[in-house]
Amino acid sequence: MFASLFSIISFILSGYIAKRLKIIEQKQALTLIDFVIYFAIPALIFEKIYHLEMSLTLLYLVFIGMIGTAIGVAVVTLVGWWLKFSRPTLVTMVMMASFGNTLLLGIPVLEGFLGEEALREGIFYDQFATAIPVALLGPFILALASKEKASVIQSASKIVRFPPVIALVAAFLLKSVPIPEFIFSTLKMFGSTVTPVALFAIGLQMVFSSIRTEWKPTLVVLSGKMILSPLCATLIILALGIPMDESAHIAILQSAMPPMVLASAMVMKAQLNTSLAVSTVAFGVGASLGIMPLLYSLLSFL
Repeated sequence: MFASLFSIISFILSGYIAKRLKIIEQKQALTLIDFVIYFAIPALIFEKIYHLEMSLTLLYLVFIGMIGTAIGVAVVTLVGWWLKFSRPTLVTMVMMASFGNTLLLGIPVLEGFLGEEALREGIFYDQFATAIPVALLGPFILALASKEKASVIQSASKIVRFPPVIALVAAFLLKSVPIPEFIFSTLKMFGSTVTPVALFAIGLQMVFSSIRTEWKPTLVVLSGKMILSPLCATLIILALGIPMDESAHIAILQSAMPPMVLASAMVMKAQLNTSLAVSTVAFGVGASLGIMPLLYSLLSFL
């Protein structure tokens, strides 16, 4: 576990140092993320999902992870309302607590802790618990405070045109079609770049100055997203008597991922509380370096 954690920290820290030394500008992180989203991740998704053996238990675990997240979001909303945050801040809190970084950070963490075989189920969780919901529900959440009205047609269009979703659908449709191994070899080469490039890009984007003004809502969001959500998911799994195996660990770890980079970008575009969005992402990544190893260690005892 130490070697995996060291690799994750090294990639993130390398990106942050590159920005601080002005070797690479922060805005260039968008180019790296575009490469990951449009090329590396679709290749990884297709290769893993094509070989994934579906099970009803896996669907249950994804649903349980989503329930845990929903409970966390409800508590974050109530605390934000009790603290009398402004409407834009409250909506931003809901947005950032709803969607975790289950792809750009979740995949490297799962690969580091559980090995490459865990990526298939991790990707499945990401697509059905994060990618599709953020594309479908994100605009409607933001519309609660934004002047722009959410459109069902626009949301559906974004889903069907999102490269990872296209790769997911293609993998399911072509499962019964024999595909030459040399194609998967190329896909694996693309997919192997997800971890280093994504973590390096996250390091480039890390900004800590906004915490000075947004520390209260940031603390509420991260507590709900990274502590309460996985705790609820764990309790539900234990209460239902579902085996605490690797699949359960994947669902719990994914439910504990810090706020999503894409959700932050959507908040910025909607002109809500941008500082809070950036703060939750930056400090969420930082907090994950301590929370994820601790959570993984605790799960090993269950």
